[in-house]
Amino acid sequence: MFHIICRSVAALLLVATPVTLSAQTWIPIVAHTPGLEGSVWRTDVTVLNTCPVDAAVELVLHTADGEVVSAFEIAAGHQQLFEDVVGHLVDGDLVGPLEIRSDIELSSSSRTYDRAGDGTYGQGLDSVTANDGLAAGQSVSLQQLRQDEHFRSNIGVLNMGSETAVVEITLFDRLGSEVGSYNFRVAPGSTAQDNRPFSQRFGREDISAGWAVVTVESGAGVWPYASVVDGRTGDPTTVLPRAMASCPIDIADRLASIDGMTSLELTTGHDGYRFFLLFFDQPVDHNDPQSLTFSQYMTLLHWSETAPMIFETLGYTNGLRDRATELTRLLGANQLAVEHRFFGSSDPGAADIEYLTIEQAAADHHAIAEVMKTIYDGIWISSGASKGGMTAIFHRRFYPEDVDATVPYVAPISFGAPDDRYVTFLENVGTSQCRNDLAVFQRQVLIRRQPMVDRITAFAANYGLSFDRIGGAEVALESAAVEIPFTFWQYSGESFCSRIPAISASDDAIFDFFLMIVPIWWTADSMLDLFDSYYFQAQHQLGYPNLSTANLADLLQTDWVSLEEGLVPHGVTPPTWDPASMIDIADWVATEGSELLFIYGENDTWTAGAFDLGGATDSSVFTVSGGTHGSAIADLSQSDRTEVYETLERWTGVSPSKADPALDERIPRGRLMILDPAVPSLIGTVGN
Repeated sequence: MFHIICRSVAALLLVATPVTLSAQTWIPIVAHTPGLEGSVWRTDVTVLNTCPVDAAVELVLHTADGEVVSAFEIAAGHQQLFEDVVGHLVDGDLVGPLEIRSDIELSSSSRTYDRAGDGTYGQGLDSVTANDGLAAGQSVSLQQLRQDEHFRSNIGVLNMGSETAVVEITLFDRLGSEVGSYNFRVAPGSTAQDNRPFSQRFGREDISAGWAVVTVESGAGVWPYASVVDGRTGDPTTVLPRAMASCPIDIADRLASIDGMTSLELTTGHDGYRFFLLFFDQPVDHNDPQSLTFSQYMTLLHWSETAPMIFETLGYTNGLRDRATELTRLLGANQLAVEHRFFGSSDPGAADIEYLTIEQAAADHHAIAEVMKTIYDGIWISSGASKGGMTAIFHRRFYPEDVDATVPYVAPISFGAPDDRYVTFLENVGTSQCRNDLAVFQRQVLIRRQPMVDRITAFAANYGLSFDRIGGAEVALESAAVEIPFTFWQYSGESFCSRIPAISASDDAIFDFFLMIVPIWWTADSMLDLFDSYYFQAQHQLGYPNLSTANLADLLQTDWVSLEEGLVPHGVTPPTWDPASMIDIADWVATEGSELLFIYGENDTWTAGAFDLGGATDSSVFTVSGGTHGSAIADLSQSDRTEVYETLERWTGVSPSKADPALDERIPRGRLMILDPAVPSLIGTVGN
C-alpha cells in the first residue's frame, strides 16, 4: 500500500483575518456641552492596559446620527488619557454614551466636571460589604490618578476584617513605568489614607494620568479606593477599585503548561501564524497507563485559541512541518498534525508491535484532543488524506465527541487481505485503449528483464540502495512491475495515457517511464524498513488490495513480494487477519456516522475501497471527475465546491476563502523524502 503514503499536501499561503474586538465596555454618558446656570460640561476618559501585550482599541461615540469611531492602540502597561473625549471625537456640542471595544480586556474610567464653575461635583463613595472586599493574593487597579500643579491624589484602604491587613501599593505613570512600590498597614475595622503618595513618597509632581495596583498581602475584607482633589476648589472625585484584567497567556506558555508536553517554536512564513513542534508523552498501552511510554511528535500552526482547529491525523510519519493543508487555508484555521504511533520519531522502539492497533491509535488522538481542547475551544474538524483519512475515521468511531466533523481525503476501507474489489476496478477504469496500452507496456518491462535488472542495479549503486529484504534486484523488478496498473491510475491517470511508450520504444524509454510510474526505490530496504509497521497493520486490521497477475503469469520467474501486502518488521511474526475490525468501522459509518465529508478521485485505484455512507447523517461524498489520489476540494466542479463550502460554513461558522484553486502550490507527488532538521531522528514523507 505504498500508494497511500505519498498523498500530496499543498504548500499554501495562509490568509490573515482581521483582529476581533470582542471585549466591550460602556461609559453611560460623556459630554461636551453647555449646561444650566452657565456651566460647561466636559468628560475625561482613561483607558488602561495592564496586560503585557499591546491592545487594539476603538472608541465608539453613539449619537442620534450614528456611530463615531476612533481606532488606536495602547501599548502594554500604558494608560491613555482622553481629555474632553467628545471633543476628541467630534466637532461641536454633544452628549451620549461611549462604547469601548478592544481585543483584550481593558479598564476604563471617566470624570465629568464643570469647566466654567468654581469647582467640580463632590466626591461620592458607595457603601460596600465585607463580600466586596479583597483577600490575600487579590489585586485591583486604581486609575486616572493625578499629581501635578492642579490636582493631588490620595489612596485609602478600608479594612473590614478582624485582623491587621497589609497591602502592597505600586504606582505607575501613564506610560506604565513604575514610580515606586510600598507596603501599607491597616488596622482591623478602620480606614487608613495615604495622602499624596506620588509626591510625598517618591517626589513626583508630574503625574497627569497615573495609576496604581493594590495587592493584599495579608488580611481579608479589604477595599481600596482613591480620591483626586481639585487644588483650586478642594473638591474631590472618587476613584473606585477596578478588577485586574484577565490577560491572555501566550500560546507558548499555555502549551508548555500541559503535563507531558514539550514544545519548540520555529519561524514560519505564514503571516499571523506561529509554528511549533510538539512532543507529547503517551502510554504504549492505553489500557495500562503504567506501561512503557513514547513521545508522539506533532506540528502546530497556531492562529488563535478561538479559530477552528484542523486536527490532521497522519497515517505515517509527520513531514508536514508548517505546510498548510487545504482545509486550514480555506477556513483560516489552526492546524495540529499528529504523527502515527510506530512511525518516524513516534516509534516506541522496544515496545511490542501488538500495540499498533486502530484502537490504541484512536486513544492517542483522544488524549491529544483532550489536552489541546483546554486551549482551543473553537470548532474541531479532523481530517487526513489516504491512510491519514482512514485514521481520522477510526478516531471518530471510538471517540465521536472529540471533534465536530471529519473531512477524509481519498480514504479507502478494505475488507480483505487481499481485497478483490481493486482488481475489478482496474478492469474497468479509464478507456479500453489506455488499459490495453498499459498492459502491453507492463509486459515489455518483464520481457526486457535483463536490461531492466541492469538499470535497477546501476540505479541502486548510484544512490546507495540495497534490495536484500525483498530478495534482490529481480524480485524488486517483478514486485514493481505487478504494481504498474495500480500505481498508474492512482497517481498518473488519463493525462498520461498518451505518454505510455510503444512496443518499439528503447530500453531507456521503457525504464524511464517504469521508474516514473513505480519508483524502484519503493522496493529498497530503506523504504521497507520505514513502512514495515504499516504492513503489519495491513495484514492485521486494515486489509490491502489484491493485484492481478493474469497479464504477466508467463513472465514471472521469482517468488515476488506484493507491495500491497509488504513485509512486516524484522523478527515479527506476520499477524492473523482480523476481518471484524473494518466491518465494525464500516457499520459505524453507515449507522452512527455524522458530519462526514469524503473527497475521492474518480480514477484513483483506492476509490474501489470508498466508504459507503449508508444512513450517516449530515454526510456526503464528492468525487473529482477523472481525479487521482491527489484529489482535493479545489479540483471539484464549481457546483460541488460551492456545496462543500456551504457545508463547511454551516459546520464552522466561517465562510471558506474562495481563493482561485489554480493558485494552490502543490507539492510533487511521490515518495519525496525529507529530513526534519529540528528532529534528528525523524525521517518523514511529504504526505499522510
